[in-house]
Amino acid sequence: MAKHTHNDWRQEGFALLRGRDSDGEPCWLRFAEPSSILSTTMISEVIPILEQVERAVDAGQYAAGFVAYEAASAFDSALTTHPGDGFPLIWFGIYDEVCRPHIDQAPWVPSESTWSPSVSTRQYESQIRRIKDEIRHGNTYQVNYSLRFSAEGHGDAYAAFLSLIHNHSAPYGAFINAGSHTISSFSPELFFALDHGQIICRPMKGTAPRGRTTDEDSEYRRDLAASKKDQAENLMIVDMIRNDLGRIAEHGTVTVDRLFSIETYETLHQMTTTVRAETQATLSDIFRALFPCASITGAPKVNTMRLIRQLEPDARGIYTGTVGYVSPGPHAQFNVAIRTIVTDDQRAVYGAGSGIVWDSSSSNEYQECLTKARVVREPPTVFELLETLRWTPEESYFLQERHLQRMSASAAHFLFDFDETAVRHELELFAEKLAEPSRVRLTLSKRGETAIAATRLAAPSIQRVTIAHSPVDATDTFLYHKTTRRALYEGHLAECADFDDVILCNSRGEATESCTANLVAASDGIAFTPPVECGLLNGTYRQALIASGQLTERRIRVSELGHFDEIYLINSVRGRIDIDVVDT
Repeated sequence: MAKHTHNDWRQEGFALLRGRDSDGEPCWLRFAEPSSILSTTMISEVIPILEQVERAVDAGQYAAGFVAYEAASAFDSALTTHPGDGFPLIWFGIYDEVCRPHIDQAPWVPSESTWSPSVSTRQYESQIRRIKDEIRHGNTYQVNYSLRFSAEGHGDAYAAFLSLIHNHSAPYGAFINAGSHTISSFSPELFFALDHGQIICRPMKGTAPRGRTTDEDSEYRRDLAASKKDQAENLMIVDMIRNDLGRIAEHGTVTVDRLFSIETYETLHQMTTTVRAETQATLSDIFRALFPCASITGAPKVNTMRLIRQLEPDARGIYTGTVGYVSPGPHAQFNVAIRTIVTDDQRAVYGAGSGIVWDSSSSNEYQECLTKARVVREPPTVFELLETLRWTPEESYFLQERHLQRMSASAAHFLFDFDETAVRHELELFAEKLAEPSRVRLTLSKRGETAIAATRLAAPSIQRVTIAHSPVDATDTFLYHKTTRRALYEGHLAECADFDDVILCNSRGEATESCTANLVAASDGIAFTPPVECGLLNGTYRQALIASGQLTERRIRVSELGHFDEIYLINSVRGRIDIDVVDT
């Protein structure tokens, strides 16, 4: 497995793409030092370049590159787009070899940039009304209307790419230095994959946001899977792709499977369907039949692309085009270039869109575009999952099962690698080194690396606590998962430095938890604790006490804390923590 340095990307023709090895396993593929570069801004030269790519691959070489959305009319003159603006319509490097590099997983974090949308809310609403007029008159059924987000200056483009693929799943990710521009694609959508005569398409249509908690996230996922609106939109696109594949497929081989599958990514859920066929078509014939992908135009394709040309004020460029590679076999894999940044010397541009149908809500669709742009508009949050366990010689790890279950649930939520069997084994080995009661700290990185450390268990004492000066945001996902992202809690503790801990509250004036433990308020022999939806971590000791009937969930307003017989804190390391509440 070859290594490369961080500065290799600065060479024109450098390309790093997510692909598959000879065994079909996902891997990164590195292309460098091209023997030639094929590129044009002229429609008439697009297909000849694709034919050159085919000849090179037939001769045993490799090709990696992209085709811009505005190249569509090269494959069908009826497909209307904006005129080219100088951005290459097609760009491919031709390479004598490809290697599988080691990608440094250290999470470079790009410089923070302000991403501005090209369309205001008012303009967006106006365009949605126009689209619905066109639907009313039967000119279209669905329009994939999009806008651009731009940022001035974006620092090291490759560092930004590495940060994004470290923090966001990118099954069809790609980075290309095309000279005047760099392409950073972390696309989740497959345009097509070709392997020894079998072609697979996996259109993506239907979106839902991620939930704060595991339960809420599962509910959003179930709602998307059951959504008749999203299923109808997905099926409309699937039918278009089936028809497109039928133009190049062996007779009777077009099939649909995994209908309405839900794929989960860091910022959203997406609905996909897989369509496959057998074909002997050439690369240029495949592009003639399929490009651009129906999932990013709408239906019917010709009329809808004409309408997109009227509605969108500027060229899309690489956005909704495709990035991919071709190797001898023939093998090929091309993504749908969504979630893709184009950078030049002055600025970075990122596109986002959604499928508009008759019953679409303009506010919901605009919010969907903002959701899709979160990956660039919000800096990546680098963190690890965290569990703190109590170990004693008598009971080993207290509530170990609940701790591992919580870590497993959070790993699934944040798409972290988690090998529970391996973690159990590491905890067992670590326990062999312990002799006295200890506070054991277990962390898990996104790539599945763990670290374990221990400190002596402190003796119990009464803590002085106070009420937070400002509320927490109950929509913050990180309130519901135990992670190393502790800035919120550290900020409250710093504001109240004279106290041992701080009782937090939400914007409704409801007490939630403290910075280190769950809250309990008791009266008449009944112990209450705030429900998780108030905005708090579901502590493992809290879970155990609720399961045993010793705790009952109840909303507790800060203003009524003084009316309870007693107030105390609980966590799995210290058990019950007696407190003296001082309201400042």
